[in-house]
Amino acid sequence: MAMESHELHLGPGETTVWRPNSVEEAWQYKQRFGGSALYVAGGTWLRTRWEARQLPSPPDCIISLENIAGLRSLSFQQDRELTIGACVRLAELLSSGVIAESFPLIMLAAANIAAPSIRNQATIGGNVMSGVGDLLPALIAAEAEMLIYDGRRTDRIPVEDWVELKSRPEELLLTGLRLHAVAVKHRCFFHKIGRREQFTPSIITAAGWYHAEADGQIAKIRLAAGSSAMKPMRLRQAEIAALIGKPASLAADVHRAVRSELPELADDYASADYRKLAAANLIAAELLNNGGGTDAAKP
Repeated sequence: MAMESHELHLGPGETTVWRPNSVEEAWQYKQRFGGSALYVAGGTWLRTRWEARQLPSPPDCIISLENIAGLRSLSFQQDRELTIGACVRLAELLSSGVIAESFPLIMLAAANIAAPSIRNQATIGGNVMSGVGDLLPALIAAEAEMLIYDGRRTDRIPVEDWVELKSRPEELLLTGLRLHAVAVKHRCFFHKIGRREQFTPSIITAAGWYHAEADGQIAKIRLAAGSSAMKPMRLRQAEIAALIGKPASLAADVHRAVRSELPELADDYASADYRKLAAANLIAAELLNNGGGTDAAKP
């Protein structure tokens, strides 16, 4: 099959855009051009950072993934396993009945990312591969797996493990994400604090799900947080605090655990203390409002 390209002015020089029709072909381009080539899906995150000079100028080559049909599909199997292609747009997540019914946490997250015009172009793969996308805490909480093609086969790696990697080979190609629907309905939440409501770097994003018994005791829980300046992370200490805590003090116990667990990280948008307090307040209030405690969490 012939390889297709054209010239596009994206910066001070010319960038060649290649449009492969298969994952294998995209991989071949990356092997051919190496570090001078970049995989691109929707391109919204990259474009804004190029324009703001937060990233180097566009590379010599862009490998556009938009023509690979398999990366643009969303399928739900009988074993309740959902596969989302890397090039599925955020707006498509919001219009999916399957996601609304069986993966409400992903629906909540997608609805709180950017403005509608951006969601019509931005892809789930681009949000994930940015490393700081607002979907990442929700995907970690949902126990999502990444489908990574290495030139020979496609392997699965939990999103939770991928964000912890110190080195990620740039030639690896994200082809999609896989999630399993839970049999029992859990209460889920997604909260984002930013300088304005939409299309803004997040100061903190908190996501999770939990199941509380009739007496308020937490039986199951999974929590995660992230921001534009902090790599997303699972909040394991806060989960333990929720599981072993008593309903009367649950919110306060989790509040303390979240503040202890988040890293000391400040940036131009928020101090470390503010980021910790905001995340703790979001998660503790969620548990408190659902009956998971009787005393308000104290800073």
